[in-house]
Amino acid sequence: SSSHAVTVQMCNTTNVQQLPGMNQLTIYPNPSSNFIHIQSEKELGKIVIYNSLGEIVLQTTSKNTQEQINLSNLSAGIYTIYTPTASLKFMKE
Repeated sequence: SSSHAVTVQMCNTTNVQQLPGMNQLTIYPNPSSNFIHIQSEKELGKIVIYNSLGEIVLQTTSKNTQEQINLSNLSAGIYTIYTPTASLKFMKE
C-alpha cells in the first residue's frame, strides 16, 4: 500500500476583517452579540445586511465614516454586510 502526505493549512479568524483592494471596511467585534461597529475610510452610504439565505434583514443609510448597528433583533448566524464600496461577513452569536 502507498501512503499519501496531506497538508492542512489552518486559517485564523481575527476580530477585524478587511478585504484587500477595496475601501477598507472594518467590523468589530466579530463575532458579536448585540452591536457591531463599522468603520470605513469613506462615507458608508447605504448599508444592507443579508442573512445566509440572501434575505435583507436590515437596511440603513449613513453619511458618516463609522456607525454602530444594533443586532439584537437578529437571530444567531452568519451575515454579510454590504456598503457601496465593500462587503464583509460577520457572525451574530
